[in-house]
Amino acid sequence: MTTFTIAMTMPDILINTENIFLNRGICELLSEIAKEEHIREPYSVVDYSTDILGPIDMLFTEMAAGEHYLCHPFFKKLPPHTSIFIFVATDSALQVEQLPLCLRDATFISMNSDLRRVKNQIAKRLTESTTSSCGGLEKDSRRCVKCPRLTLTKSQLYIIDAIRTGMNNQQIAQKLGISHKTIFSHKINIMKKFQ
Repeated sequence: MTTFTIAMTMPDILINTENIFLNRGICELLSEIAKEEHIREPYSVVDYSTDILGPIDMLFTEMAAGEHYLCHPFFKKLPPHTSIFIFVATDSALQVEQLPLCLRDATFISMNSDLRRVKNQIAKRLTESTTSSCGGLEKDSRRCVKCPRLTLTKSQLYIIDAIRTGMNNQQIAQKLGISHKTIFSHKINIMKKFQ
């Protein structure tokens, strides 16, 4: 009896993190998985560009606590078949119903997870992406209609940025040319969104 091994091609991968240790770790895990799953190497790691996104099959990124509940226009630009892996700081339970539609199918991995679990999660999605056929209809989960995402207005973003730089309500109000009471109201609305 003869067994045949089909050498699958490695997908295009984008690793979007400034953490060089996480970046290197992901690359090493992908190499190990490729050998174990008989996927041809080398895989291609795509350069990140906000303007041009090529055919990305897998995306690895990291987010701070609560950041995954915000709207990220970047994810709307990704092809619908892209597998998204998001590394988060803690193992806390996600409120899936509050996630933006474009992140509902993402795989969230805690930075505290053991290596075997991370490897298994990546391997599962990797083999799914290399064996699935592109001919079928794909679920369009990247639509914004009725998305429960949390968004901030331009004024709220400016106020948050001004607070981070150390400005008080009076200074922000002078800069924007509005009442300090309006600034206070914006701050209350921002806090209510993230309770």
